[in-house]
Amino acid sequence: MAGVEGWGALASGSDEVWDLLSEIEWMADQPDTRAAVWLTTRLHGVGLVAQDQQPAVSGLSGVLSLTQDGGTLELDSDNVAIELPATLEQPVQLDQLTSSVHWRREGSAWRIRLTDLAAAGHAARANGSVEVVLGEQAPQLDVELALASEDATALKPLVPRQWHPNLRAWLDQAVVDGRVGSGRLRIAGAVDQFPFRNGDGSFRLELNINPGTLSIGKGWPTIDDAVAQLIIDGESLSVEAVSGRMLGVALTPATVIIEDFREPVLDVDGGANGSVDRMLSFLSASPLASRVGYLDKLLEPRGFGHLDLSLDIPLKNNNATRFAGTVTLTGIELQSQQMPEPFRDVQGSISFSNDGLGSTGLKGVFREAPVRVTLSTERLDDRQVTRLALESPVRFDTDNDPWARMLTGAMRARLGGHATLS
Repeated sequence: MAGVEGWGALASGSDEVWDLLSEIEWMADQPDTRAAVWLTTRLHGVGLVAQDQQPAVSGLSGVLSLTQDGGTLELDSDNVAIELPATLEQPVQLDQLTSSVHWRREGSAWRIRLTDLAAAGHAARANGSVEVVLGEQAPQLDVELALASEDATALKPLVPRQWHPNLRAWLDQAVVDGRVGSGRLRIAGAVDQFPFRNGDGSFRLELNINPGTLSIGKGWPTIDDAVAQLIIDGESLSVEAVSGRMLGVALTPATVIIEDFREPVLDVDGGANGSVDRMLSFLSASPLASRVGYLDKLLEPRGFGHLDLSLDIPLKNNNATRFAGTVTLTGIELQSQQMPEPFRDVQGSISFSNDGLGSTGLKGVFREAPVRVTLSTERLDDRQVTRLALESPVRFDTDNDPWARMLTGAMRARLGGHATLS
């Protein structure tokens, strides 16, 4: 076949060819006319041996019919290995492969089409079609497959070698386990342009994971019981997690995005609803522990709230991670070894980021007195200093004021009106 000379010939070993029937017809009185050739045979375990970085395949079985201008192969094969050395580090191992393969000559090129394709391997199933055009230029590929897998981790060897090593390392740890209920693979373009960085082709992989265990990075607690969709589109990645749990806390919908694989930065936005003590435990068990982990040791919260968290993690330099989050409190109780009595009915929000702590509308009740709390962080020399300010009204003209009761009767008798304690 023109254009495929580099693929070599039938592989040696246990290949079998039988029931071979061939016919050649030519016109004796027209010697310049091309002879007509027909051939049919049954194949078992045959393949194509590659040279250099060319693809290779072994283990093909089926019924072959061909002429000088085209042919068909009804594939019904077991234990097929496909090598794509320019794209994958390991061969694709298929337990089963069936398809109707048709090829025909188009000028100086050959068009090969696989229809009704069904494949099983790497704990996955695939159905769809593949078309390849081989000629003087780089092979053109058109792939449309529907996917499903009982073990998403078995697909990890199929990550393309063209992606950045840090990205491949992150993908390797991102899917801890899981089931792919459905998925889709679409590839179109010249194989030498993959992964189509200049927009001269398309690569899109969609995986619907349900359920799964995911990880956003080393040191972070895993997301358990996750229901999520992972999409790789060209040079970008997105994960839309509909639900999941982290350290037993129910997560709200979250997104993970990598805009450009060439400069991979992990952009994470998510949240959680649940007990505040578990939210603080999550922060202390994460890579943010050195920044905000002390809150878990300082405070003993009782009650429920909401956590919002945003992360920007450069995969080439995790130490440059930026983060920002907010814990919204809805009438909880705070206890601390530094406080003689609990701080009750605490409402408002506490924010945290690379720049320190802050607060919005933070208030509660301490010793039956209403208290407003302000958290702020400022830089002093080369370090951050967090300040805690408390404000509470004091009335000296009544015996019911909790702050006034801390004074002696003689002192209260000499004071009148009201003031603000800070």
